[in-house]
Amino acid sequence: MRGQYRIEGLTGADARNLYGLSEKITMDKQDYQGRKETYEFDPVTERYQRVADMHEKRWYPTLTGLPDGSVLAVSGLDGSGQVVDGSQNEIFDPATRKWTVRKDLDRYFPTYPTLLQTAKPGLLFYTGSNSGYGPEDRGREPGLWNLTDNSFRPVPGIRDADQLETSMSAWAGPVQNQTVMVVGGGGVGESPKSTRRIDLVDLTGRRPRFRPGPDLPEGTRYPNLVTLPDDTTLITNGARDYRGRGATDNHIARVYHPDSNTLSPAADPAVGRNYHSSALLLPDGRVLTTGSDPLYADRKNTISGSFEQRLEVYTPPYLYHGDRPAITSGPAAVSYGRQATFGTSAPADIAAVRLIRPSAATHMLNVDQRSVAVDFTRQARGITITVPGQRTLLPPGPYMLFAVNRAGVPSVAHWVMVS
Repeated sequence: MRGQYRIEGLTGADARNLYGLSEKITMDKQDYQGRKETYEFDPVTERYQRVADMHEKRWYPTLTGLPDGSVLAVSGLDGSGQVVDGSQNEIFDPATRKWTVRKDLDRYFPTYPTLLQTAKPGLLFYTGSNSGYGPEDRGREPGLWNLTDNSFRPVPGIRDADQLETSMSAWAGPVQNQTVMVVGGGGVGESPKSTRRIDLVDLTGRRPRFRPGPDLPEGTRYPNLVTLPDDTTLITNGARDYRGRGATDNHIARVYHPDSNTLSPAADPAVGRNYHSSALLLPDGRVLTTGSDPLYADRKNTISGSFEQRLEVYTPPYLYHGDRPAITSGPAAVSYGRQATFGTSAPADIAAVRLIRPSAATHMLNVDQRSVAVDFTRQARGITITVPGQRTLLPPGPYMLFAVNRAGVPSVAHWVMVS
């Protein structure tokens, strides 16, 4: 069996004369331990800066940005490898760079839960998507979590509710629509089960309930979802079985169209990707796909897999629909509720403007990803936008500003800081 490990300093026969012992990883005890150290990344210096430690050690936590710029941390494995019990959920204040435990927000989630800030202040939506550590009968139900009184209202109707582990969730279309899609997933732990399910929920109703969308061609664990500037969503990567076991990487991609609730084919990826894969929107409108950590490298599951280091870049169809518009000038910072003017090519042809938040994607989790529709007026040499004033829709921070023409072709993004 081909191994992934080596001992530094050994050469020749000695380098091959080694063996290892291990115990099976169970739901009760893990070999992974959380860390409490916290860092901020400075995009100017491209360096990480140490800030105050968390109160709870966490491995595989979720960090959800809140409308005031603070960050909520939940879940993860603690220092002994157990899923934290939810009594130490905590919030990071970027002004003081310190964490505060919120004892009033006592709530348990499995690791890497997808928690999305909704349009309502103090209300988060737990989609049910998660990376899996934790019992199958606790913290798996989708619902609305009210941070003002710690209440939790389940949202019913999702199909294959036992296969939300390794699924991925994202806003479908602009965040103003308040529609969330939950895609793919599989059974708990090393289950071979996977689902083709795409279900959607409109959170604006009095009693939100999931409804079926179009199904994927194959059962898909570990899908990656990327919101595109033309309001569609790329669905790529994934496998039918746990970590691609049995050579089950899908090698398919689809584009979801929220206006018609349909899928259309996309260029199939050449590299199969499952666990530990990611996909990100680039400022030029293309999509970068990375990673994959298969258990095995062969169909019979006899050869150990290795981490995938090849990168792929997907070019969406809109970049083949003629000349793209250009944002030629404009401010680097914009303010809530205020107007800002940007120079563009062919202003009369601009049909839509979107602010898309840059992403931090891992393990089918990308809670930062959101596209915000922006009102605008056309000028002789550009456009004047009105920045939305609702922080729940547009949390503070950096965004990519895209101008999209009548053919659906986006510009290269202009970076702006929203504050």
